[in-house]
Amino acid sequence: MEAQNKNLKSIFFNFLLLLAFIFSVMALYISLSFSEKIVTEEKGTLEEELSQELEQLNQSIASLEKKVLNQANSMKVMEEQLAQLEQKAKTTQLKQANNEVIKAEKVSQDSIRYHVIQSGDTFSKVAKIYGVSLTTLMNANKDLNPKALRVGEKIIIP
Repeated sequence: MEAQNKNLKSIFFNFLLLLAFIFSVMALYISLSFSEKIVTEEKGTLEEELSQELEQLNQSIASLEKKVLNQANSMKVMEEQLAQLEQKAKTTQLKQANNEVIKAEKVSQDSIRYHVIQSGDTFSKVAKIYGVSLTTLMNANKDLNPKALRVGEKIIIP
């Protein structure tokens, strides 16, 4: 997107350079016309024609100025739209990431089994009941002391 902004700015500045070149050519043309007319025409008609050419030049400049301003405004609008699109994309990505985390947590919580310790239960007895190895059961419940299980305590069954 930054490349697109750079391209738009490059186009805009190239357009300004083109305008400067056009104005230079017009000024050269006017000065050459002026030189030729001084030699061949009377002063009164020359002033009238120069006045007309100057008016045409002013109209051309005004027209080009409007075009440049319109292009600048269009670029601003495009930049604002681009910023809005980028913000929407970020928001959408965050929402998708949050949804995936929530789904993963839900799946994780749904797939965990628990056993409530009853009188006489030991880790080895619970491991046999659920068909898991004693080591796996102990690793899943590292925070519990296997020699001091309490009735009503929940243990994770991997």
